[in-house]
Amino acid sequence: MGLYQLIRNSKNLNIYSSGFWNFVSGYSRTFCSDDCQENAVLYESNSKMYVYGIATMNSKNMVLESGVNGNETFAVGVRTDNSAAQHDSFQAAVIAAYLRQSA
Repeated sequence: MGLYQLIRNSKNLNIYSSGFWNFVSGYSRTFCSDDCQENAVLYESNSKMYVYGIATMNSKNMVLESGVNGNETFAVGVRTDNSAAQHDSFQAAVIAAYLRQSA
């Protein structure tokens, strides 16, 4: 599956309340209760970017970062580290603020 959001080489960006939900998986669109989506968002080589309120449902990696030209992609926000209350057995997660590329 593709990313919900990709932001690359941007500056002076403020994002408030991003919600990314996924309740089904695969061609048959069956309901899943764990990791339907591997990665939610990718932020690459940004400056002065402030992101507040990232919420995901059933995504393993909430936030990925990568270096210049996509080298060395790694997870900086993982669902299991940011768990929120389950909703109908779906795995929710919330990051209050992402400021790693705010300088």
